[in-house]
Amino acid sequence: MKTIINIYGMRRSGLHCITFDIISNFNKEYKCELKFHNDVQYKNTKIGSKSSVFLFEDQLIYKKKEHIDYNEYNVIILRDIYENVTSRIKKNMGWSLINEKYINTIKSILKEFNNTGNIIPNKILINYNKYISDDVYRKNILKNNFNIENISDFSKEIPNYGGGKTFKNNQNRDKVKIKKDIFNLFKDDKELLDLVKQYYGYDLIKKLE
Repeated sequence: MKTIINIYGMRRSGLHCITFDIISNFNKEYKCELKFHNDVQYKNTKIGSKSSVFLFEDQLIYKKKEHIDYNEYNVIILRDIYENVTSRIKKNMGWSLINEKYINTIKSILKEFNNTGNIIPNKILINYNKYISDDVYRKNILKNNFNIENISDFSKEIPNYGGGKTFKNNQNRDKVKIKKDIFNLFKDDKELLDLVKQYYGYDLIKKLE
């Protein structure tokens, strides 16, 4: 049966390194070849004849295709918010903006992780920071959710997709200057701050200051 893996997350969250890790281990375990669709828009997604992975960046929307028989996995990746914000600001690209859309989407993702949202069914939640630093956590994700037994070592190679690494080894993210309008976006959104505090246990405003 055909397999579809939908992966959701914010840009600058290590989406590609985790996505390729899943694809590599899935292909090896099931002796298949998942077709990768990068940074797709949900409205343009078409499920063809091949098993596929669809990466949805900066969006969280779901509607199951009717009358199509396939195995489906829905993955949501979340990176530490402070790291994600500073990485996007440092990258300073049109696709890495911090705006109202970013705030609304990250709130929806946090709600899925805090079990107060219900946008994505049968979701597989992946904490990026744990996935890359704790191999037991990583292997449990792959084994318990994808039934992968023979798991390869995690590749430290950074994919070319997504713009590569933001900070060089000698650069400090604490030196990133956060403009007043961006800072106020966070400061004025109590719901977001509460969601961050609930999941991460820290005061985002204090870290951004």
